[in-house]
Amino acid sequence: MPQSETRMLAWTQVRRRPKRVLQINIKTNGAQQENVAQAVTFSMRLSRSQIRYDRSMAITQFSALAKGKTKDPSKPPIETGGKAVNSEIAAFTQGPFVSRLSACSALYVDFYSLLNAGASAQSSSDYRALILQHNCLAKRTSSSRNKAWKELKARYLLDPTNVLFRDFLEEWRRCTSDQERALTAYCLLALNDCLVADLGSNYLFPRIRKAPTEIRQDDILAYLHASEAKHPELKEWTRNTTIAVVRKYIASIRDFGLAKGVYKKQTVRPALYASPVRLLIRALRASRNGDLKIVRSPWFRLVGLDTQEVVDALSELSRQGKLGFRMQADIVELDLEDRQR
Repeated sequence: MPQSETRMLAWTQVRRRPKRVLQINIKTNGAQQENVAQAVTFSMRLSRSQIRYDRSMAITQFSALAKGKTKDPSKPPIETGGKAVNSEIAAFTQGPFVSRLSACSALYVDFYSLLNAGASAQSSSDYRALILQHNCLAKRTSSSRNKAWKELKARYLLDPTNVLFRDFLEEWRRCTSDQERALTAYCLLALNDCLVADLGSNYLFPRIRKAPTEIRQDDILAYLHASEAKHPELKEWTRNTTIAVVRKYIASIRDFGLAKGVYKKQTVRPALYASPVRLLIRALRASRNGDLKIVRSPWFRLVGLDTQEVVDALSELSRQGKLGFRMQADIVELDLEDRQR
């Protein structure tokens, strides 16, 4: 068998047992087609619970924590920071920047009020009815209610059938403080908005690390100008639109607790909270990233964590009982259930 095929899976040494044969079919697709020309079928005599993947595919290991949570190796993971891919999560597609923030800020206060009023909402229509019919946001006119619905829907999805919003609701209900709720909502907004995600992980992240650091409008304008080669749609924005987006962005990150100040905004480094971290993990998993790739993902910059700090942060949350985490070499086990329950 060619070496490129044998490297895909490595099996631990096991004792032979008669009449116990496990057949494993490996189908190729995506980038794997370069190394494997056709499907490979292995038939081996295996002992129970003694299988593990090789490091090149290593995501998890069969154990009490990982039981029943095997990964499908046929699904190629999303390359963060690489070429755009098909994904339900906008930030991971690296799609075009949109100027929705030019109209108004992130509207986090309205979003918070809507979630409190819609604790039992089962559909997007329920949220819409709460705003338009029941006026849960206390808007004076029907036009302002319609605008609130349109803007909130665009920013936060408001659809329980959407995987990202469904995972967000699960984490929102598990939040234990307003600061944790604000950071979780910020992650949802960033994951659903390529511009907010890019600014958060590239412009804002180093300033959060050095908090308190002043956030200057001119710095963000310069950053967007430098991004025009990668995002040519920015060239189509008027000067007024770009300035409005920047101003609303600065106001929004203050509402989420990542900055403070009225006239002069300075960054605030957030504390380590479980719900926003778990939401990022859920989003990465929904985009077919394995657990090993997740712990090395740069998307944790959204909550102020550098790539080298993710393992320590997950270990701390595991110690607190907020999730289950274990890592040995390239073998990773992640369980998002609250271990204190």
